[in-house]
Amino acid sequence: MFMIRSQTKRPRIDQILLVIVAVLFIIFIAKFFMATHKQRIRICIYSSSYTTGSWKSLIHVNLEKLQYDIQNMQTAKFIVITGTDPNEALNEQKLDTEFAKCNLIIIANMPAAKQFVVDALYNYVQNGGKLIVLGDSLSMRMITYQNANLTPYYQLFGMQWKRSNGMLNLPVVNTANKIRVYDPQNPLFLNCVAENGLKILPSKVTFVEVEEYGTNIDTQAAFITKEGSYPAVLSGKYGAGTVVIFTYDATQTPCILENTINYLALGNRTSFFGFQLPSKIF
Repeated sequence: MFMIRSQTKRPRIDQILLVIVAVLFIIFIAKFFMATHKQRIRICIYSSSYTTGSWKSLIHVNLEKLQYDIQNMQTAKFIVITGTDPNEALNEQKLDTEFAKCNLIIIANMPAAKQFVVDALYNYVQNGGKLIVLGDSLSMRMITYQNANLTPYYQLFGMQWKRSNGMLNLPVVNTANKIRVYDPQNPLFLNCVAENGLKILPSKVTFVEVEEYGTNIDTQAAFITKEGSYPAVLSGKYGAGTVVIFTYDATQTPCILENTINYLALGNRTSFFGFQLPSKIF
């Protein structure tokens, strides 16, 4: 009796090539679909409608440039909403409802804010919202519009500005053209600075000095001057959300600002077959 040895049929080369082509085609279609159906992200920019006298911001941000830069980012379909001055809202509950519609809030050119505006921002972040504060925004407490009565907010999410000895007790401003990033691999600064973390800016940048900050907020980057170093970018968790404070006009470092907006709005993104998948930032 003869034994018949079974033989495994090897796949032909043309069958293997066909499978490879099919896989590549599926990846191409998936990437095309993702490119044409980007996630819609609602970014809300709020600023003050009062820009003269006591209300004038020490760090003025070009809002048109900020909006233009955001809309030209390719990572998502960013819908930029320029909101009305929150100080003109009726109450905190109205702002809570409005803020809840935003994936990310940016506060710029708003040095003075009423208490209920700051309370609504705290509620927003505590409930999982993402907040960016630029320059000296939210540094002064607005009592009324009529008599321009201002008193300092001594802390914002655990960060405290250094104050002048003048009548209004305004924040102290300084200038620098060097910024030191403590962790160049931090997603806020990735591919924006050299490996040593030092970035030379094309011109001097005006910033507000920070006197101290609590344990819930950390300095991620600092300005380097002859007198010493001063916080430039601070970030921290508050409740379920995240706040990032730039002590200067962040449009002057567009790469860092773009990273910050992308990672706050979309999360840290890891490549998988060329796709971008969300994960946590801090």
